[in-house]
Amino acid sequence: MPNTTPTKKSQIVMLKDLGHLNRDIAEKENIAPSTISCIYGRYRKTHCFYKKMLHFGHPHKLNEYDFWIGL
Repeated sequence: MPNTTPTKKSQIVMLKDLGHLNRDIAEKENIAPSTISCIYGRYRKTHCFYKKMLHFGHPHKLNEYDFWIGL
């Protein structure tokens, strides 16, 4: 998903709630229609556009500085 500002995310959710199609919103905001559905699915219930989402997966490798700070 491309980087979108919280303002753009809120506009996407608002337009979807008003009944606009993904294709129409994508043309207006200049992003892919699949991105519209991802954003809407993620933020339609909470409307917390400034909150960072949790990231799952393998953590980054630690370098020597990180190792000594952790001790």
